[in-house]
Amino acid sequence: MSFADREPLGFDDEVLGLAMVATAVVAARASQWRTRPESRPLTVVIALFTSAFVIGHGGSHLPWLLDATKYLHMANASAVTNDLIRTAAAGYMCTLVARTWKLGDRVYDAIRGVFATVAVTMILLWQLSSDGARTVAYMGTVTDDDRYATAYGYVSDINIGLAHALVFTNVILAYSFPPPMVRVSLLATGAAALCGLTSAGLRFASVADPDTFLPVRAEWSVPILVVGIALYILAGLTGHLATARLSRSGAE
Repeated sequence: MSFADREPLGFDDEVLGLAMVATAVVAARASQWRTRPESRPLTVVIALFTSAFVIGHGGSHLPWLLDATKYLHMANASAVTNDLIRTAAAGYMCTLVARTWKLGDRVYDAIRGVFATVAVTMILLWQLSSDGARTVAYMGTVTDDDRYATAYGYVSDINIGLAHALVFTNVILAYSFPPPMVRVSLLATGAAALCGLTSAGLRFASVADPDTFLPVRAEWSVPILVVGIALYILAGLTGHLATARLSRSGAE
């Protein structure tokens, strides 16, 4: 069976387990939504990345839906939805970095504008490409000189990779400043960003050279994503617990 003909993944233990843990952590962090606005971006990032993973890797085992979407030129809709949600998460990650350095509302608005433009560009490239009318394992990796599909792959991978690189760099620069109990959350965030950067690099390589890197992506893509999301969840949980502990210490 070729990679282009590979059947999509169904729900399995890691998808359901990750979703349940992420839901619990997001619910816990949501209790600070009003009192600590600075906690919102990471909370949203955890929710978005988990949702993208579930949609892209757990809920597309529906052959009748795949056949129907091909005739509507909406094949691979779950994969595109996955990438669009990841793009939104990347935008929130950049907002998180911008808030860390207190860059101001204009920068936040610029970030939103850039990632909204990227999302619209991805949708247009998808509709212009042949991947809108055929089911493929990974968007932009079928070697048939479809420049729109290839461009889609590069755009989606570069913007997500740059966001993870920015978060990783920010963690390195900021690691020595916060209290020790907060550093665990920062360390987990940095490791998660490194996983995300590795995943984006592997995706990029599989578009540039499918024959060499597509088998590697097929084997390692899901494990890297699972570890990365689990680390973001760990960062969210430890950050929430550290904040609660600091609040109690301040009250005393």
